[in-house]
Amino acid sequence: MTENRDRAIGLLLMRAARIANFDAAQGWPDALTLDELAALQYPEEGAASGMGMGPSHDRPNQTDFCGLLAIFAKQAAATVKVDRPMPGAMDDKWPCDALERPALKGILQSAGLLPSELVGAWLGTDWQATPSPAKDGRQTGKQEEQIQTIEATARTLKYDPLDIPDGGRAAIKAHCLEHHFGLFTESGFDHAWKAANRQDRIRIHMKERYIAR
Repeated sequence: MTENRDRAIGLLLMRAARIANFDAAQGWPDALTLDELAALQYPEEGAASGMGMGPSHDRPNQTDFCGLLAIFAKQAAATVKVDRPMPGAMDDKWPCDALERPALKGILQSAGLLPSELVGAWLGTDWQATPSPAKDGRQTGKQEEQIQTIEATARTLKYDPLDIPDGGRAAIKAHCLEHHFGLFTESGFDHAWKAANRQDRIRIHMKERYIAR
Protein backbone atom coordinates (compact mmCIF):
# COMPACT_ATOMS: atom_id res chain seq x y z
CA MET A 1 0.00 0.00 0.00
CA THR A 2 2.77 2.45 0.96
CA GLU A 3 4.74 1.52 -2.15
CA ASN A 4 1.74 2.21 -4.38
CA ARG A 5 1.12 5.54 -2.65
CA ASP A 6 4.76 6.60 -3.05
CA ARG A 7 4.64 5.65 -6.73
CA ALA A 8 1.47 7.69 -7.23
CA ILE A 9 3.07 10.71 -5.54
CA GLY A 10 6.15 10.29 -7.73
CA LEU A 11 4.00 10.29 -10.86
CA LEU A 12 2.23 13.43 -9.69
CA LEU A 13 5.61 15.08 -9.07
CA MET A 14 6.77 14.32 -12.62
CA ARG A 15 3.51 15.56 -14.12
CA ALA A 16 3.58 18.73 -12.04
CA ALA A 17 7.21 19.36 -13.05
CA ARG A 18 6.25 19.28 -16.74
CA ILE A 19 3.35 21.68 -16.18
CA ALA A 20 5.09 24.13 -13.84
CA ASN A 21 8.53 23.86 -15.48
CA PHE A 22 10.65 22.77 -12.54
CA ASP A 23 13.22 19.99 -12.17
CA ALA A 24 11.54 16.90 -10.73
CA ALA A 25 14.94 15.50 -9.73
CA GLN A 26 15.18 18.33 -7.17
CA GLY A 27 11.83 17.44 -5.64
CA TRP A 28 8.95 19.80 -4.98
CA PRO A 29 9.89 23.52 -4.92
CA ASP A 30 9.47 25.40 -1.66
CA ALA A 31 7.55 28.14 -3.49
CA LEU A 32 5.71 28.41 -6.81
CA THR A 33 4.78 31.50 -8.81
CA LEU A 34 1.13 32.47 -9.13
CA ASP A 35 0.93 31.37 -12.77
CA GLU A 36 2.62 28.05 -11.94
CA LEU A 37 0.03 27.43 -9.23
CA ALA A 38 -2.76 28.40 -11.64
CA ALA A 39 -1.42 25.91 -14.19
CA LEU A 40 -1.32 23.16 -11.56
CA GLN A 41 -4.85 24.03 -10.43
CA TYR A 42 -6.19 23.88 -14.00
CA PRO A 43 -3.69 21.73 -15.95
CA GLU A 44 -6.20 21.07 -18.73
CA GLU A 45 -5.65 24.66 -19.92
CA GLY A 46 -1.92 24.20 -20.49
CA ALA A 47 1.50 24.52 -18.86
CA ALA A 48 2.89 27.63 -17.20
CA SER A 49 5.21 29.91 -19.15
CA GLY A 50 8.12 29.20 -16.82
CA MET A 51 8.89 32.92 -16.78
CA GLY A 52 6.60 34.07 -13.99
CA MET A 53 4.21 35.68 -16.45
CA GLY A 54 0.46 35.46 -16.02
CA PRO A 55 -1.70 33.06 -18.05
CA SER A 56 -2.83 34.11 -21.51
CA HIS A 57 -6.42 35.30 -21.94
CA ASP A 58 -7.47 32.06 -23.65
CA ARG A 59 -7.08 30.32 -20.27
CA PRO A 60 -10.03 31.72 -18.30
CA ASN A 61 -9.81 29.42 -15.27
CA GLN A 62 -6.07 29.93 -14.84
CA THR A 63 -6.48 33.68 -15.29
CA ASP A 64 -9.24 33.86 -12.66
CA PHE A 65 -7.30 31.69 -10.20
CA CYS A 66 -4.10 33.70 -10.70
CA GLY A 67 -6.03 36.92 -10.08
CA LEU A 68 -7.61 35.51 -6.94
CA LEU A 69 -4.20 34.47 -5.60
CA ALA A 70 -2.80 37.92 -6.32
CA ILE A 71 -5.63 39.67 -4.45
CA PHE A 72 -5.44 37.48 -1.35
CA ALA A 73 -1.64 37.42 -1.34
CA LYS A 74 -1.50 41.22 -1.49
CA GLN A 75 -3.96 41.58 1.39
CA ALA A 76 -1.91 39.20 3.54
CA ALA A 77 1.52 40.35 2.28
CA ALA A 78 2.15 36.65 1.73
CA THR A 79 4.35 36.53 -1.37
CA VAL A 80 8.03 35.71 -1.57
CA LYS A 81 10.38 36.29 -4.49
CA VAL A 82 11.76 33.53 -6.71
CA ASP A 83 13.95 33.87 -9.79
CA ARG A 84 12.58 32.87 -13.18
CA PRO A 85 14.02 33.28 -16.72
CA MET A 86 13.36 36.67 -18.27
CA PRO A 87 11.22 36.67 -21.42
CA GLY A 88 13.51 36.80 -24.46
CA ALA A 89 16.63 36.34 -22.33
CA MET A 90 16.66 32.81 -20.95
CA ASP A 91 20.09 33.22 -19.40
CA ASP A 92 18.94 36.16 -17.29
CA LYS A 93 16.65 35.92 -14.27
CA TRP A 94 14.08 38.24 -12.78
CA PRO A 95 12.32 38.11 -9.39
CA CYS A 96 8.71 36.93 -9.52
CA ASP A 97 6.00 36.80 -6.87
CA ALA A 98 5.50 33.30 -5.46
CA LEU A 99 3.70 31.57 -2.61
CA GLU A 100 4.96 29.05 -0.11
CA ARG A 101 2.75 26.22 1.15
CA PRO A 102 1.34 27.82 4.35
CA ALA A 103 0.38 30.99 2.45
CA LEU A 104 -1.48 29.07 -0.26
CA LYS A 105 -3.21 26.94 2.35
CA GLY A 106 -4.52 30.09 4.04
CA ILE A 107 -5.71 31.57 0.75
CA LEU A 108 -7.57 28.43 -0.27
CA GLN A 109 -9.31 28.23 3.08
CA SER A 110 -10.21 31.93 3.06
CA ALA A 111 -11.63 31.64 -0.47
CA GLY A 112 -13.47 28.38 0.29
CA LEU A 113 -11.62 26.53 -2.48
CA LEU A 114 -10.10 23.08 -2.69
CA PRO A 115 -6.73 22.34 -4.30
CA SER A 116 -6.51 20.26 -7.44
CA GLU A 117 -4.83 16.88 -7.24
CA LEU A 118 -1.51 18.42 -8.35
CA VAL A 119 -1.68 21.40 -6.01
CA GLY A 120 -2.72 19.08 -3.20
CA ALA A 121 0.31 16.88 -3.90
CA TRP A 122 2.59 19.94 -3.63
CA LEU A 123 0.93 21.00 -0.37
CA GLY A 124 1.31 17.46 0.98
CA THR A 125 0.87 17.18 4.74
CA ASP A 126 0.69 20.99 4.93
CA TRP A 127 -2.80 20.76 3.44
CA GLN A 128 -5.44 19.90 5.96
CA ALA A 129 -8.82 21.46 5.50
CA THR A 130 -9.89 23.19 8.70
CA PRO A 131 -13.67 23.19 8.82
CA SER A 132 -15.27 26.02 10.75
CA PRO A 133 -17.30 25.16 13.87
CA ALA A 134 -20.92 24.16 13.44
CA LYS A 135 -23.33 27.09 13.63
CA ASP A 136 -24.93 25.78 16.82
CA GLY A 137 -21.58 25.84 18.60
CA ARG A 138 -21.15 22.07 18.83
CA GLN A 139 -17.82 20.50 17.95
CA THR A 140 -17.63 19.85 14.23
CA GLY A 141 -18.29 16.20 13.37
CA LYS A 142 -17.59 14.15 10.27
CA GLN A 143 -20.85 14.98 8.53
CA GLU A 144 -20.30 18.71 9.07
CA GLU A 145 -16.84 18.31 7.53
CA GLN A 146 -18.42 16.47 4.60
CA ILE A 147 -21.00 19.23 4.10
CA GLN A 148 -18.32 21.95 4.18
CA THR A 149 -16.28 19.96 1.68
CA ILE A 150 -19.32 19.66 -0.60
CA GLU A 151 -19.86 23.44 -0.36
CA ALA A 152 -16.17 24.13 -1.09
CA THR A 153 -16.19 21.68 -3.99
CA ALA A 154 -19.20 23.44 -5.49
CA ARG A 155 -17.30 26.74 -5.39
CA THR A 156 -14.19 25.09 -6.83
CA LEU A 157 -16.32 23.91 -9.76
CA LYS A 158 -17.68 27.48 -10.01
CA TYR A 159 -21.19 26.61 -8.85
CA ASP A 160 -23.28 28.67 -6.48
CA PRO A 161 -23.99 26.17 -3.67
CA LEU A 162 -27.58 27.42 -3.54
CA ASP A 163 -28.07 27.24 -7.31
CA ILE A 164 -26.42 24.02 -8.52
CA PRO A 165 -27.06 23.50 -12.26
CA ASP A 166 -28.40 20.33 -13.83
CA GLY A 167 -25.69 17.68 -13.62
CA GLY A 168 -23.79 19.63 -10.97
CA ARG A 169 -24.54 17.20 -8.16
CA ALA A 170 -22.97 14.33 -10.10
CA ALA A 171 -19.88 16.45 -10.83
CA ILE A 172 -19.52 17.43 -7.16
CA LYS A 173 -19.94 13.82 -6.06
CA ALA A 174 -17.34 12.56 -8.53
CA HIS A 175 -14.86 15.23 -7.39
CA CYS A 176 -15.43 14.45 -3.71
CA LEU A 177 -15.05 10.69 -4.19
CA GLU A 178 -11.86 11.17 -6.22
CA HIS A 179 -10.11 13.83 -4.17
CA HIS A 180 -11.50 13.11 -0.68
CA PHE A 181 -11.84 9.33 -0.72
CA GLY A 182 -10.83 9.18 2.95
CA LEU A 183 -13.81 11.36 3.89
CA PHE A 184 -16.54 10.07 1.57
CA THR A 185 -18.14 6.84 0.48
CA GLU A 186 -20.94 6.73 -2.09
CA SER A 187 -23.60 6.47 0.61
CA GLY A 188 -21.77 8.89 2.91
CA PHE A 189 -21.87 11.57 0.21
CA ASP A 190 -25.60 10.98 -0.34
CA HIS A 191 -26.36 11.31 3.39
CA ALA A 192 -24.25 14.48 3.69
CA TRP A 193 -25.91 15.98 0.59
CA LYS A 194 -29.39 15.35 2.04
CA ALA A 195 -28.34 16.89 5.36
CA ALA A 196 -26.94 19.95 3.57
CA ASN A 197 -30.16 20.27 1.60
CA ARG A 198 -32.26 20.11 4.78
CA GLN A 199 -30.09 22.88 6.25
CA ASP A 200 -30.57 25.01 3.10
CA ARG A 201 -26.84 24.94 2.40
CA ILE A 202 -26.97 23.20 -0.96
CA ARG A 203 -29.71 23.38 -3.55
CA ILE A 204 -30.36 22.12 -7.09
CA HIS A 205 -31.61 24.89 -9.37
CA MET A 206 -34.05 22.83 -11.43
CA LYS A 207 -35.40 21.05 -8.36
CA GLU A 208 -36.22 24.37 -6.73
CA ARG A 209 -37.90 25.60 -9.90
CA TYR A 210 -40.15 22.55 -10.07
CA ILE A 211 -40.94 22.74 -6.36
CA ALA A 212 -41.85 26.42 -6.77
CA ARG A 213 -44.41 25.48 -9.39
